[in-house]
Amino acid sequence: MVAPGVNAAVANEQRKSAIEPGTRVAHYEIIRAIGRGGMGEVHIARDVRLGRLVALKFLFPSSRDVSKLLLLEARATAKCTHENIVVIHDINEYLEMPYLVLEYLEGKSLKKLHAESPLPPLRSIEVMISVVRALDHAHRAGIIHRDLKPDNVFITSSGGVKVLDFGIARFHGAPSTDSSQTPSGTPGHEEETYVTIGSDGPIGTRLYMAPEQWTGVGIDHRADIWAVGVTLFWLVAGRLPFEHLSGAALRQAVLSPREPVTGVASLVPDLHPEVAAIIDRCLRKSKAERFASARELLDALEPLLPHHAVASAEDRCPYPGLQAFQEADAERFFGREDQVARVVGRLATHPLLSIVGPSGAGKSSFVRAGVIPALKAEGAWDTLTLRPGRTPVLALAALIDPASAHEPDQTRILAARLFEEPGYLGAILRWHAATSGRRVLLYVDQFEELYTLVRDPRERATFVACLRAAADDPSSPVRVVLSLRSDFLDRAAEDGPFMTSLTEGMHYLAPLGHERLLHALLRPAERAGHGFETQELVARMVADIAMAPGALPLLQFAATRMWEARDRPRRMLTTASYLAMGGIAGALAVHADAVLGELSPARRKLAQAVFQRLVTPDGTRAIVDLDELTALSAATAEVRAVVDQLVSARLLVSKSDDHGAGATVELVHESLISEWPQLRQWVEAGREHAAFLVQVRQAAQQWESRGYPQGLLWRGDAASEARRIAARLGNTLGVRERRFLDSVVAHATRSSRIVRLAVAATMIVLAGLVIAGLVAVIWVRGAEKEALRQADEARAARLELAGQLKVVQDKEAARLAAENQAKEAGADAQLSRAELQRANRQLTGALEAARSASAQEKALRQQVEKLLVEERRRNEALAKQRNKMATELR
Repeated sequence: MVAPGVNAAVANEQRKSAIEPGTRVAHYEIIRAIGRGGMGEVHIARDVRLGRLVALKFLFPSSRDVSKLLLLEARATAKCTHENIVVIHDINEYLEMPYLVLEYLEGKSLKKLHAESPLPPLRSIEVMISVVRALDHAHRAGIIHRDLKPDNVFITSSGGVKVLDFGIARFHGAPSTDSSQTPSGTPGHEEETYVTIGSDGPIGTRLYMAPEQWTGVGIDHRADIWAVGVTLFWLVAGRLPFEHLSGAALRQAVLSPREPVTGVASLVPDLHPEVAAIIDRCLRKSKAERFASARELLDALEPLLPHHAVASAEDRCPYPGLQAFQEADAERFFGREDQVARVVGRLATHPLLSIVGPSGAGKSSFVRAGVIPALKAEGAWDTLTLRPGRTPVLALAALIDPASAHEPDQTRILAARLFEEPGYLGAILRWHAATSGRRVLLYVDQFEELYTLVRDPRERATFVACLRAAADDPSSPVRVVLSLRSDFLDRAAEDGPFMTSLTEGMHYLAPLGHERLLHALLRPAERAGHGFETQELVARMVADIAMAPGALPLLQFAATRMWEARDRPRRMLTTASYLAMGGIAGALAVHADAVLGELSPARRKLAQAVFQRLVTPDGTRAIVDLDELTALSAATAEVRAVVDQLVSARLLVSKSDDHGAGATVELVHESLISEWPQLRQWVEAGREHAAFLVQVRQAAQQWESRGYPQGLLWRGDAASEARRIAARLGNTLGVRERRFLDSVVAHATRSSRIVRLAVAATMIVLAGLVIAGLVAVIWVRGAEKEALRQADEARAARLELAGQLKVVQDKEAARLAAENQAKEAGADAQLSRAELQRANRQLTGALEAARSASAQEKALRQQVEKLLVEERRRNEALAKQRNKMATELR
């Protein structure tokens, strides 16, 4: 015979196999599993009615009776609404499996977060204070959690804390029952119905169970106090009190009254004594020695926070500080009532409205906490909200198909369709409105990011075209509202038709004047049952801030700080607290400086680098990947710890999905840029780097999207500048940006090598020419010497010819003299014939000598002239050679 438990296990396995991606459970479509445990399985699902993501938790009970009890407890727990308790939207059954529909949270469990990077003690205390607040609220409703552990504490991407898994909770004071008993009580009085699951036996996670949970006797709210102690022990010591025990040994160690739990101070000697005392008291084996209530534990933990006291669940701060008001804050949003009514009225006839105003005017708060709640109060509206970010078209794709956020390929396909068919966005929104019977409002917050973070004009044009197509018909059920800083209004003019629509539907949101600032300051405190100490204090606060840019967030932040330091017995916000924080203008800077003061010098340097990355060259907030920030140091855990500390101090905001993929970080508000002197100084010092980072991100994205072509790599001066700045930045870039810069440097190095080779070849050629020139000069100088020698010889020849010519002339003179003598002889009759013949012979010889001398003189003259011609030719050739060498050398 098969045991009933075995049959139940087999049935549960069969049911599990029926929960596959794509399965339709009521009006929820399963996307994928995200977690499994001993009692159930959790899936992400799409609520097709409301167009939102939810978490479906399927429970695997051992019997039908237990299933009914689980559902009844879930119904009771759903009434325990608190900001630190996960919201239960719905409960039902599927294939005889009960399931809970929970709000879908983005972030990580405390166990996973602490395992990745241990939380600093201060952050650990902050988290556990939120947990104890949730327990205090539950205990006041008579509910005990019974399975509190790090896996059931969830840290959202914005830093919020949620307690999960009230699935095995029970009501304090419930009588002991077995699984055959049915819950008692009368309809309409479920808060007085005491139920339990099966029995009061050991239900929970053993390493976190209090002694009374092991025995099943006398379980009350102090069992949760024990679990808080175990969790705090693990956070500060890095291990559990009974980590290495299991089974009977663990039970014996927990139940033995003679063996107290090991003191946490023995493992962490430098732990604050008060923290150690609180943990030790939580882990007293006698429940009477523990804290009597969660409220008492909360009162012990809150004073440990150095900068602010934490309000109780019923007395929360009515001011949002630097955070924008959200839809849930509508009841404490004051000062814009008439403007809200005006915008709601205009939406009836204008499909696109732009809320334009200066930074700090409260544009996001105006829409989120004013316009949206007012619309919903008048009719059925669904709202979709997004910020453009660095990839606005991808953001639109993920918005209209939330499931694709976990399927990147599907998101890219949908984004590609929007590039090709911008009107598809409007078609999807109108289809949603038609199928749900509700109107749709698409709110684009911080529209200026389209111009500060997106460098690709094609992507900007596509995003704008999608919005225009969605808001092209006043009779359509779709409306688009965007908020834009007024100093970026001219940027929208790059698309003429969009600029026309933008200005036609523009609502200018001016900074709050004196009276409206009074309302924003006084009314929230009044609603919370508090007041300001004097009217002079209120007047001074408003006067101090009235003319400052970004007045509203600074006023809210100052009021938040005063609320934390308020006079609790008198329920007053005091003048002393205002003066102590340095007034309105100094509140933000004092807070930020105080946070920095807690950091070590090394962490302060990391914080400087983080803040510099979070400001764009235009002086606005930048959205930066967490991976890029962690690359600021080889010790990535240190950077993550610094970021977590700044997030917990509410100077930064971090967002991520449930796996931490795609996590981004940004400043909590732009007022930090304008009002914190330290940040302004850092931004000025790092402005060159900030501009460079924006350029390299855009260039790397384009280079990657086009298949890494060399033609898109930077060259020339841009490559030299990239090499210089990249060397100074070190290993502080994202993977894509680093790959791009490495390719730029490599390409520039190859080009430089080619240039160097070309220069070397040119130098060799020039060297050859120089050598040839030197040889030519030597030859020319030799030629000059030879020409001079020949000229000297020519001069000597001319002298010799002159001497010979003189001899010839002398002989000619002798001949003439002889002729005269002959004449004289012929005339002289007395000369004898012999003498006459002798004279004739002499005369004939003289004439022949004269003729020979004349021929010799002629030959000598011709030789001289020939030498002169040759000398002139040599001189001309030498001059030409000199000119040629001079030209080549130049």
